[in-house]
Amino acid sequence: MIYRHIRGFLICCWLLVTGICGVLLYMAFRPTPMENGPFICGNTLMDNNAAYRSDSAFADGKAVFQNNCASCHNPLKDATGPALADINSFRSQEWICRFLTKPTYIPNDKRAINLRKQYGLKCMKFPQLSCKELEAAVKYIDHYKH
Repeated sequence: MIYRHIRGFLICCWLLVTGICGVLLYMAFRPTPMENGPFICGNTLMDNNAAYRSDSAFADGKAVFQNNCASCHNPLKDATGPALADINSFRSQEWICRFLTKPTYIPNDKRAINLRKQYGLKCMKFPQLSCKELEAAVKYIDHYKH
């Protein structure tokens, strides 16, 4: 009877030790996100291009994007909101500024109507941001096209 309890105890200890070792090995040898390329999800964006990272305007744009946009948008793929990497090809900087900073502005062009139908939400407004800050965010997003 006591032998069965000791054997059960040893099996539990063995499972615990192997589990801990497995976790430690995983932590030691897991690939970092940069080894797998840029990881883009939600508000976590890692940038590969050192030239962009050293630019202070790029850093400002990254901060604006991550703090205000990344919870709904991904530069390269649709998320809660549409992908934004090609926004410069169909929207002017003035339009972007008006759209994001004027709480009462609701565009009624075909593209905006289709996006409202597709996503069922309207984009949050950011009246506290300046057009210059939004321009920096667009420049940050724009580098993902390349």
